[in-house]
Amino acid sequence: MSKAKEISNNTIRAVLFTLIPLITVIFYSCGMNSVNTSNETSFTDETSFTDESSYDESSYNESSYDEPSYDQSIYSDTDESDGEEESALFSEVSHEESSAEEPLDVTDRIISLGNPLLNRYPVKSGTDGEINALARTVWDIAFFNNRFFISCGNLYDNTGPVPIWSWDDVNGWILTADALPEEAITDFYEADGTLYALGSDPTESWEFGNYYIYSEGSWIKKRVLPSGLHCFDMISYHGKLFTGLGVDDGYTPTEVSFDGGITFECVVFEGADYSGATILRTFNLFVYGGELYSTLRLQGKKDVFDLYKYDESRNVFVYISPAAYICQSSTHPRHIFEFNNLLVVINKGVYGTTDDLKRLSLKSDLYGKYVYDLREYGGTLYALTGVKAESGYISTVWSSADGISFTEMFSFACKAPAYSFAYGNGIFLFGMGAPEDGVTEYTGNILIYRYLK
Repeated sequence: MSKAKEISNNTIRAVLFTLIPLITVIFYSCGMNSVNTSNETSFTDETSFTDESSYDESSYNESSYDEPSYDQSIYSDTDESDGEEESALFSEVSHEESSAEEPLDVTDRIISLGNPLLNRYPVKSGTDGEINALARTVWDIAFFNNRFFISCGNLYDNTGPVPIWSWDDVNGWILTADALPEEAITDFYEADGTLYALGSDPTESWEFGNYYIYSEGSWIKKRVLPSGLHCFDMISYHGKLFTGLGVDDGYTPTEVSFDGGITFECVVFEGADYSGATILRTFNLFVYGGELYSTLRLQGKKDVFDLYKYDESRNVFVYISPAAYICQSSTHPRHIFEFNNLLVVINKGVYGTTDDLKRLSLKSDLYGKYVYDLREYGGTLYALTGVKAESGYISTVWSSADGISFTEMFSFACKAPAYSFAYGNGIFLFGMGAPEDGVTEYTGNILIYRYLK
């Protein structure tokens, strides 16, 4: 269980279902050298799961839309892939090419792929139902090697071990991992032709944290992150692999590997004051203008949330500004990444920054909307928004060429909020999250929309 145990489970669950999903990020001082311990385990258990049916939702009235009352979600996802290959793959999905033929309301064209997570996290009533519904939330989706991979789990209520399902249009559902030793897998990361799954909360000793590499149909465990209670983020930068962690006293929450992920060591945050800090987290790592940045969150007697820039020549992070200037709130944005020479950020909408990284100065067309997910494909930025309707939710996909002006591509009605999405091979795939009341059989449902004819 994470250090969130310092707050009661009931309080955490209440917060979680009003702030889907809340991961507080904080971190601490370093002083540990590179650790040369490696534990690799292959998880191979492929089981097919097929359930594709037409998706029937009652029509919705635009006038009945209500903005959700809960606050902005805060998970991070940094997406990197080969630019030339990706551009060719997604060049056909631009809104300009398809808008003349695409109806805005595509509810009757949405297809359900079923809910592969129901057997692992069955529908229950009361508190158990809320716990399982949160575990079925599809926190992230990756499209890799022509397959979609979905993440799930609940690190706050100890629902591990966790499965990882994948789907493609030919083979259907395949269980690529039946029981990874984590309470949750909340994020994937792709770099240099490799797909990583980040271990959110190990069910094993907290001496090391884990990440996993997908290889030939299974996942290889890398138990090499010193004091890695949580692995929140990962990024490749100039041949080095960085992880954003939740760590224990005596460590810093950003660690670096100089040997391709075999060993990791702490990176110092120059001038950081850790006195009285009991929770230490790095939630976001991102590259902007060719420079690597990290957020630093310390909580305890005081609450510190700052932004640092990496000094590669000295292997330290140097203070830049309070990260709250970027986030515009006390929570953390779900995504921070560079697009069109802007740093785009989800936080009660989509913002863009100026080059000083001291404030979010550019409000996009999506300001004030509840933005669940944000992705870049083929030089176009795509956003997923959701609003509460009379019976369920209305989810909408938007596109933007500049990160500021967005055009609505299509919308559809759904029983639970569409929390995450990915696009590949002409298909938008959506993962359902937990609604405000926290209990529904629809959380974990997977829906697809065949965007290209």
